[in-house]
Amino acid sequence: MIILIDSNYVAYFHSFRQPLFHEGRSVGIVFGFLKTLLFLAKTFETNRFVFAWDSRRSIRQAWLPTYKESRRAEKDRAKAVEDFRQFDLLRRFVLPQFGFRNIFLKSGFEGDDIIATLCKGNPDEEIVIVSSDNDLYQLLSPLHFMYNLKTKKRYTDHDFGKEWGIEPALWADVKSIAGCNGDNVPGVDGVGNKTAIKYLKGEMSEKSKVFERIEQAYANGDVGRTRNLVELPFPGLGTIGLCDDERFSVKDFLDICDKYGFKSFIAQLPIWQDYFGMKGRR
Repeated sequence: MIILIDSNYVAYFHSFRQPLFHEGRSVGIVFGFLKTLLFLAKTFETNRFVFAWDSRRSIRQAWLPTYKESRRAEKDRAKAVEDFRQFDLLRRFVLPQFGFRNIFLKSGFEGDDIIATLCKGNPDEEIVIVSSDNDLYQLLSPLHFMYNLKTKKRYTDHDFGKEWGIEPALWADVKSIAGCNGDNVPGVDGVGNKTAIKYLKGEMSEKSKVFERIEQAYANGDVGRTRNLVELPFPGLGTIGLCDDERFSVKDFLDICDKYGFKSFIAQLPIWQDYFGMKGRR
């Protein structure tokens, strides 16, 4: 089993928790992120982690300049700078020192693109996608499911079918018609996910105005342009190979704990050793 981490999601999840400081600098996101890894290792009984990070540059904005514009406008600038400092700290230093090797950021692409590439490249591998992003529903399969940190629940292809009445592979078609408010991707006017599904299932009257608007959107290329933004992965990422040469050591773990003041982790050292197979002694 592989645990595929939507790393920005997990980091943001902890950015709104109780602040934690060590020697005058904020380390709460780093602490929460590592704590989540131990929780996931216990829950799924594996230490095979892959980390997918968003690039700060977006190829999609070249296609749609307003892509995620609302998110950018809503951000507190000072908080965003501090959050990204800890994101970079995790990606560039903490996770590699811990011993993880499968840490990916591709310039211009999102973590979703990396996750999609790995899911499609490993169709026979059981994969847990740690995220709450419904854009990733299109990746669900009998072996690939999502896990939400807030609800502590799995979301499978079976759950998706019960909720939406279609196969996960059709989700990109749904979003192509309905758009995505969260990413500021426009859809057909007045059409949400459920209405788009009715159209795709042939349950909509061909005489209705909504049907006509959807047909027109197909005819003038609007649906096709939106699909380029919502279908995963975005073209051009290429293949991604996974590294199996990971080494977890007590020394590296304790160095991290000392550097960032994570005394509670040190007290739990035997648990970390057990789940990550750390070599060496204290």
